[in-house]
Amino acid sequence: MGKCAINKRSIGRMGITVVLMGLLIILVSPRFSWAQDSPVRIGVLAKRGIMRCIEKWSPTADYLTDKISGKTFVIVPVDSEGIFSFVQNGAIDFVLANPTIYVELESLYGANRIATLKNFRLDGAHTKYGGVVLVPSWQDI
Repeated sequence: MGKCAINKRSIGRMGITVVLMGLLIILVSPRFSWAQDSPVRIGVLAKRGIMRCIEKWSPTADYLTDKISGKTFVIVPVDSEGIFSFVQNGAIDFVLANPTIYVELESLYGANRIATLKNFRLDGAHTKYGGVVLVPSWQDI
């Protein structure tokens, strides 16, 4: 008789667990969410000014909003100094920055890349970014 009581108790606990998990899934599911979704903020390095940044990247936000139902995307222009505090404080959800800043964001805050920007020029698409670091030779000084 003791075995039967333990099994019934276990089945009861399992049933309660299943019901609670079901409620949790319903509450966090976007389809059943009662709270208004906050916009997805894309921080974009505004290297040529705020207006140019919004003009250039707003069509991307509009496209994503159109293609991903239930989500609204907005562009948040950031400068090269402020981008670090925006990421650190969670003020943006995604970031579009140059490779140098990205490496720092990855090192400092665990940023993770998900895509590579293709720049289109006269001779085609380019995904590589180059730079040169000049260091004076101490022997020449």
